[in-house]
Amino acid sequence: MDETIVLRKKHHLRAMWRTYFRTKELVIGTILVSIILGIAVLAPIITPFPDKQNLVYRLSPPIWYGERSNGFLLGSDALGRDILARIFWGAQVSILVGSTSVFLASIIGIPFGMIAGIFGGNIDNILMRIADIQLAFPDVLLALAIVATTGPSLQNIILAIVITSWVKFARLSRASTLVVKELTYTEGARAIGASTLHILLRTILPNIATPLIILGTLQVGSAIITESALSFLGLGIPPPTSTWGGMLAEGREYLMVAWWTSTFPGLAIMVAVLGINLMGNGLRQILDPKLNI
Repeated sequence: MDETIVLRKKHHLRAMWRTYFRTKELVIGTILVSIILGIAVLAPIITPFPDKQNLVYRLSPPIWYGERSNGFLLGSDALGRDILARIFWGAQVSILVGSTSVFLASIIGIPFGMIAGIFGGNIDNILMRIADIQLAFPDVLLALAIVATTGPSLQNIILAIVITSWVKFARLSRASTLVVKELTYTEGARAIGASTLHILLRTILPNIATPLIILGTLQVGSAIITESALSFLGLGIPPPTSTWGGMLAEGREYLMVAWWTSTFPGLAIMVAVLGINLMGNGLRQILDPKLNI
């Protein structure tokens, strides 16, 4: 009996790996995200002094320009700082903001939506009207207003993204709960006297986790874009902390003479968000193949 269970587990694991490698979007997304994560983790070791200034080397071009590059692989900015080093450290900020804000938004939004879906009636109406009011404001505009009011800092940026993101988790968890609570196994749990909390945590939540995981993955990319937009508009983490959006803003004045100052931070944002979105779409294909068209 034990051998049979072990064989089934091995077969299931092999099947998962085959499915993973057949999903090209997930493989490519995993590679890109792994590179960004590796850069963020190794930044303090590879480039310990990202904000070291040397005006002698200001606006040095990338290394393929020859001697004019002064040894900077991706060039330097207007203060003589290594752009590659600052991109590495900016990855830490983007990953921290993206993962933390999505985690907190899910903790708030998922219970909010599940309670609205399981109880219905006036509770559902009140909670969803609150969500509708939230949706009436564009995400970036609301985030701008929050950060402008509370002041630019890492904590306030995360707070702003949480406030603009929780409603997405709330509405999806509510919609999924409305479906699952009518299914046979939920009715069976209710019939044997299971408490509402038990039904929510042990019956409904495991069965609505798939779309929530997919949403959470995609929201990380959205959070990175929001943080970069706030930094670009001057409401991000104050200098000298390196952020991709802040580097874009600093380099826009020199685009005609030093295109690399903004181009490479912009490419970093594109690669990070592309990798996360590919992972999200790949997970969607594996975890919920019925969504495929």
